[in-house]
Amino acid sequence: MNSMPDDGERAAGDPDGRRAPAGQAQAAGAATDLAVFEWTDPGLLPDGAGPVSGHDARVAGATDGSFEGWVALRESLDLALRVLRFPLTLLVGEFVLVAGVASAYSALVHRLIPPSHDWPNFVGAMGLVVLIIALWKGIQQGLEGRVDRELGFSRFGRELGAGLVIGFAIFVLIALTVAGLGGLTFRGVRGLGDISGMLVVGLVPGVFEEMLFRGIALRHLERLVGTWGALFITAAFFGGAHLFNRDATWFAAVAIAFEAGVLLGGAYLLTRRLWMVVGIHAAWNFTQGWVFSAPVSGGPAPAGLLIVDRDR
Repeated sequence: MNSMPDDGERAAGDPDGRRAPAGQAQAAGAATDLAVFEWTDPGLLPDGAGPVSGHDARVAGATDGSFEGWVALRESLDLALRVLRFPLTLLVGEFVLVAGVASAYSALVHRLIPPSHDWPNFVGAMGLVVLIIALWKGIQQGLEGRVDRELGFSRFGRELGAGLVIGFAIFVLIALTVAGLGGLTFRGVRGLGDISGMLVVGLVPGVFEEMLFRGIALRHLERLVGTWGALFITAAFFGGAHLFNRDATWFAAVAIAFEAGVLLGGAYLLTRRLWMVVGIHAAWNFTQGWVFSAPVSGGPAPAGLLIVDRDR
């Protein structure tokens, strides 16, 4: 008594339930992961037949070396894509690309706009923010082949606003604590001071550094060494990067690594997005520099809102 063909026999290339010859079944199985393509070699088709696609074309192509060439090409492209999208490759490549584009743009702005022109420099800095966000989105879609989640705009206002409040509140609490211990003395109010410069110091590092250290480094390192390892490695590098600033010290770098690197990394891991982290970083820098006239990341003391004496 004949049995009905099962699903395996149908999947092997016989839609009517009849088992195909062994060679055809092997060819069909080998081609299951290839995209459907048009096969137009007239030597492999019956007289008068036009181009075909799908199962029949794959079986026909298996009769000469053309099909093996398609398979080899597909395997080579898959291997290249796996190497390109390996976390370490993405980390290094994206870090260098974003840093290189930002450095080139900044050099051009500094060449075109004198440092004494405050607001034109602010506009140039905002152009950098827009540029690197657009670059980030292009990297996610074009290089990583994924939808941008870290800088998606669906929760932009809520998370950025929360980050700004958190960053401001944390630094005010720190400053008042230091003042209570005698490390700061408030002498009066200066006025607006260098507000445009401090907006740049807040917004540009807030976007640029968080993109590099959390969006790129922490995200890819987490896939390689786990969450805790990625958090502490990026915090250490974040603190170490600030040693290149003018008047930076080892103590300041270690403090930045522990207080800011771990805090910002933790905020990113909490939301898996960058807007809150950008807000915390930007508000911290702006409050430190403009509100309390304190040096930011080893730079000179700016002319901020408050006149403050610092006891070293």
